[in-house]
Amino acid sequence: MQFFYKKEIYSAFTLYRKTFLKPVASVQQRFLILLFRIITFILVKASRWHAIVICWLRGYSSVGNRNKGNFRIGKVSFTEYSILLDSFSHRVTEAGASAGSEKHTVVFMGGIPTDASETLYWLVAALCELDQKIRCVIIHLPFFENRATLSFSFEKRSIYEGKGILFNNVIDLTEQMIDPRFDHKNQASTTLRILSILGIARAHFVGHDRGAVVFDYLVGDNPEIAISLSRGSQLWDHLDKSWSGLAPNVLVGPPHRYMVIPWQCRLIFLAVIKFRLPIDLLSPGFRVAASCATRGTELYDRATHLFWKTLSVEDAAYERVKQIMLQTDSTAEVESRTKLKNTIIPIMQFQGKDEFAYNGGRTLISDQPYFGRYNLFANDVCDLYPDAVGQDPRVMRPDLLKRTGSYYVLKLKESARLSRFCLIPDSAHFNVIENPGACADSIYDFIKSLS
Repeated sequence: MQFFYKKEIYSAFTLYRKTFLKPVASVQQRFLILLFRIITFILVKASRWHAIVICWLRGYSSVGNRNKGNFRIGKVSFTEYSILLDSFSHRVTEAGASAGSEKHTVVFMGGIPTDASETLYWLVAALCELDQKIRCVIIHLPFFENRATLSFSFEKRSIYEGKGILFNNVIDLTEQMIDPRFDHKNQASTTLRILSILGIARAHFVGHDRGAVVFDYLVGDNPEIAISLSRGSQLWDHLDKSWSGLAPNVLVGPPHRYMVIPWQCRLIFLAVIKFRLPIDLLSPGFRVAASCATRGTELYDRATHLFWKTLSVEDAAYERVKQIMLQTDSTAEVESRTKLKNTIIPIMQFQGKDEFAYNGGRTLISDQPYFGRYNLFANDVCDLYPDAVGQDPRVMRPDLLKRTGSYYVLKLKESARLSRFCLIPDSAHFNVIENPGACADSIYDFIKSLS
């Protein structure tokens, strides 16, 4: 423990020195950064404790007592247990059939910053309602448990930089020590070992946010384990480096370089969730529905998760986010998908339909456009809003969209590597929480199509 704090102090001092003692542009800018930091420190701390109180008051009325390892959502029972691996206890949550054939086994992994397993509960419950033969296994994002403490490497350092949110200044983080366990490649290999302990040799995989990135590495390196891969709210194989210069007014792809600084990461989530600046992160349709939700309903609990649990996340969680971001970058992730693309694994992408729509205040929603000028999936999908920045009904190509029950399917190019591209209505980045039923339908239909 003493070693841990020494390393933390060293890392904090290094970041302080690089941010404040190294000239940004002028003495005035350094003063403004310091003042901005003090104000935001007070703001995010106050908002966190406010969110903690609200979460306590709202409770989770449709989810049973998780502390006992068993709970229910609707008619679906969940069981939590731990897998001990190299002295670390990894959380696994199961629902549905107690044992299923490989074609009926679906493995899930969620993302950040909230509880990576909890984000998937409602999706898994909806999927189990569709087919009682399905066994759903949620593997928690490795090493992201609340009790985890950082273990720094003496040899390894970050190779990535950060960016200051006020002046968009570059912050050199190359002297920052890292915990190698949070490298997505290591998380993927750890997941493979967990699957081996669980006796799962082959299955369908569903990843959301960071979970999708981990599964990209896992399936790319071990294609024999996957029947299919469904990816939610994550970039694919197209990213123009110049787009990063549009931030913070227009965010194309996750703002990793801002999120690597813990207080900035917390501030970003506060700004986009509560103030809807510089972008909105939630679908207007979900916001309206959530405002009418009554206690005791799943919608009420999903609203609690998105509006309040995102803001009540403990400080240590943002230190773990930092460790991930010190060891990854959107460009590196895009380039690393060559292995996955060279497999023959069927891959489905499901995105929130409201990505890069405009909210009532004409603010762009979320950061992963699937059309137009900043299309992150330009190699695979036909352009639904040709050359548009945001969703513009005047240029929309409705002939490219097919309504399939609760979701839409976007037409693919003939050269597409993706097997299917689904759009989830009334949702954006957090589609698995905003509209878990439609996500479940799209995943289930994709899995059935492979039978």
